[in-house]
Amino acid sequence: MKLSVGVWERMDVPGHAPTELWQKFRYGPNGKGSVAWTQGHVGEVIEMKNGMPVNVGKCPVCAGKTLIKCPTCKGAATMTCNICDGLKVVPESWNAFDNPKMKNRPSRFQLKDGRVIVGRKTMATGDSVTINTARGNVEVGTNDILTEEKQSSQK
Repeated sequence: MKLSVGVWERMDVPGHAPTELWQKFRYGPNGKGSVAWTQGHVGEVIEMKNGMPVNVGKCPVCAGKTLIKCPTCKGAATMTCNICDGLKVVPESWNAFDNPKMKNRPSRFQLKDGRVIVGRKTMATGDSVTINTARGNVEVGTNDILTEEKQSSQK
């Protein structure tokens, strides 16, 4: 049982505080019968046996704690950085605009005058193209672009 799963409600039950939360488990034809457990049973498993809901004890996965260690961070509440792979350093040439770990890296535009512009084509109108680079927008003529090379990303 988890407080985040199912419907929890207050019930008037002798010997219990009116503020306690209960969860009903229905059984029988058309679900007319029910058995309820309090929030004190969170972390325990309710199973249907012979048509009746039965408390079979603490959850074997979380040992009744309703929490488990994250398999990624091993319960440390931290993860290995997917950019530096836990090395705590990245090459100086990497930046937020372009690095090999990005899924959608900018293209490399080879221009007729020998320049190479790294950026993303944001607008093309008539014979002009606007390329968004790390330093801002650059406008070039469509005929001035020799090649546009899409850069691949690492996994």
